Amino acid sequence: MNTDHASAAAANSSRVSPGKGDWTLKAIAALKLLEALVLCATGVAALELLRPDIAQAVDDWASVLPLASEQHIVQHLLNSLTGLGPHRIKALGVGVFAYAGLFVVEGIGLLRRKRWAEWITVLTTAMLVPFELWELTVHTTLAKIAALVINLLVVWYLVHRIRSTPHAQPSGAGTRNQARPYATP
Repeated sequence: MNTDHASAAAANSSRVSPGKGDWTLKAIAALKLLEALVLCATGVAALELLRPDIAQAVDDWASVLPLASEQHIVQHLLNSLTGLGPHRIKALGVGVFAYAGLFVVEGIGLLRRKRWAEWITVLTTAMLVPFELWELTVHTTLAKIAALVINLLVVWYLVHRIRSTPHAQPSGAGTRNQARPYATP
């Protein structure tokens, strides 16, 4: 294989070279795709609550839950959502779908080991940390602590990966005086 061709192929690639941390990157991508799936289900559920028959069915279901704590959680969630009004529920549903779309883009980009996906994931995940800290001051739960720790680990890992992995040069970069493999004479 021509070494000029190999270096040109590497320079044209926007992928980070495979290596030691690929399983971690795949786990983060799977987490983002799972979050997208949960958000899509949440968006569908929010939009379905606009239908009176569905809202009544959820209310009936909540009343037959075996534990009082389960009934309380579902009733509180249902009251919170139905108290918003139809326009706000629609806006919430659309916002949730947009956020799910962002998670899908992050997840697929991370699976493909794209540097831009690592940056987007770092930025969007790091932006949530102040809100998660505020939520912990309002009401501390184990789930909120776990979410904060996971998000901090994701940000730390991706920043470390971005800083320690050489960035592939864009096509044409550094090839001013080099022969191009498929150039016509």
